Amino acid sequence: MNRALSVAVIGCGSAGPAAALFLARLGHAPEIIERVRAACERVGRDPATLRISVANTVVCGSDDAEVARRAEAIGRQPTELGGALAGTPAQIVDTIGEYGRAGAETVYFQVLDLHDLDHLRLLASEVVPACV
Repeated sequence: MNRALSVAVIGCGSAGPAAALFLARLGHAPEIIERVRAACERVGRDPATLRISVANTVVCGSDDAEVARRAEAIGRQPTELGGALAGTPAQIVDTIGEYGRAGAETVYFQVLDLHDLDHLRLLASEVVPACV
């Protein structure tokens, strides 16, 4: 990663309109950020004053089998994780780097299975240190 990002782990809950600036698949993040910046300019707000955040479900595992097990624990199949931060620690770090390059300053991990403490330990030991 080129620059540090703030990373926060959040528990289960619904994301209301104020929960984050946007929830988007990575491929759409740059265009959404650009539209929001253009809207700022239209109303006279300096786009540089805007803090861009990403909030996304996280499903991390040391291998594909562990990712699949964690996906199933939250009621999803691995093939249904397209919009989530999902994969091995290295894959998730790469995705977070892409969010950063698109302009995000903060990434929130939505952890849906709060009983899986090993999941939190994996994020804390291998993902978060690589991002901050």
